[in-house]
Amino acid sequence: DAKTPPMCFLHGDDDSHSPMGSVRIYHKLRTMGIPAELHVYAKRRHADLPKDSWKPTVWTWLCQMKFVGGASVRTSASACSPQDRNDKGWWAKRHADKLTEIERRKSMEVVFLGDSITHYWENGRHVANWRKWTDNPKRQVLNLGFSGDRTEHVLWRIAHGELDGYRAKAVVLMIGTNNTGSFKRAEEPPENVAGGVRAVLEAIRAKQPQAKIVLCAILPRGKEKDLVNDVPRRNDEANSLIRRSCDGKDVIWCDFGNRYLDDKGAVDIRLLPDLLHPSDDGYDVFAEAVFPIVDQILGLKEKNNEMQ
Repeated sequence: DAKTPPMCFLHGDDDSHSPMGSVRIYHKLRTMGIPAELHVYAKRRHADLPKDSWKPTVWTWLCQMKFVGGASVRTSASACSPQDRNDKGWWAKRHADKLTEIERRKSMEVVFLGDSITHYWENGRHVANWRKWTDNPKRQVLNLGFSGDRTEHVLWRIAHGELDGYRAKAVVLMIGTNNTGSFKRAEEPPENVAGGVRAVLEAIRAKQPQAKIVLCAILPRGKEKDLVNDVPRRNDEANSLIRRSCDGKDVIWCDFGNRYLDDKGAVDIRLLPDLLHPSDDGYDVFAEAVFPIVDQILGLKEKNNEMQ
């Protein structure tokens, strides 16, 4: 009747307690319009379901039914699956504003794509530094950095117009620090981060096949919670994996992370004051590493051996 609650059934197909009773109940619930799910695991006996599978399944169902709060369980596919953040008003507005900017400007030769490290460069207290490096009639630069974004959010933005309507010559990509910074190693290992970055590279190539991609290494992080969650090492491991996607021709590797470290190997607070985001001097380090490569792509200077 109307008081019957939603149900989620999990069974092994070798269960000595026949699952057919649950199957019949499941079908009855569906015919009554009561939410129900049924999951059957191959070659599993009673009370012998794989924990790494059934627990995420149940948690995701509980979240979908709004019995509990929080996001769905992180899986190996999460970093590669487009996801919006339209529940955040500022994020949806920035996306709409960027589409309007693209329509208005028509021509963008250089695109910076990323998270808050890219976003903050053109906004707030760093805007003068951004203009210092981009107010150049020979460089038509578009900033597509969104604070807090992970690889899946960049994939959504690419799929929804941010690389449409123009032909860029260079795309500068730095993404991944929020993948490692938002989750523990078990939830987001380096292999998953690298997979997300590769998916972004493929999406860029599909939308802007003529553009050269400058792939920047994930920068160092030094906050206490980052150290506890092994984020610096995971970023290093992810960098070693994503570097393999670079051929030195169409995708160019640019690693300047060591320039943000002091002589003891710790994050230099002069360059990353909050141990994550650059200061003006820190953005100068970014620009001095990236713009020579960009200018080579634009034909503004001769190539050198730094392109790899």
